[in-house]
Amino acid sequence: MGGVLWSLLGIGVFVLSLWRFIRDVAPGEWTAARQAVFLALGALGAMRGLWNAQSNALAVGLLLLATASLVQRQWWTAAAVLAASVLIKLHSSSARSVALRHSTAAITGALSLVFSLSACFFHS
Repeated sequence: MGGVLWSLLGIGVFVLSLWRFIRDVAPGEWTAARQAVFLALGALGAMRGLWNAQSNALAVGLLLLATASLVQRQWWTAAAVLAASVLIKLHSSSARSVALRHSTAAITGALSLVFSLSACFFHS
């Protein structure tokens, strides 16, 4: 039961993040057909990881959600989603590059704190 719920969570977050990426980040107007093709290709590309219930799709989905939140200037939401991504799978360099590209001084400070605290839990 836990494996099924984990898979559904990964699929749900990944598809939601692709949709939010189209809506908030991608340039131009997207027709329904173009959105459907993008979502289908995204799901097809992630199928191997989704089939094995790996955490990669969930982590990438969270990174995409954070990017959409940053574009919408939802700083705390972006920080929380980036922290969740790091907790799921340690992609701190990817998350840090996304955050610093769209950051202000306040979000940089908050994210530095989040990354520092996450390093305490994930050390080699």
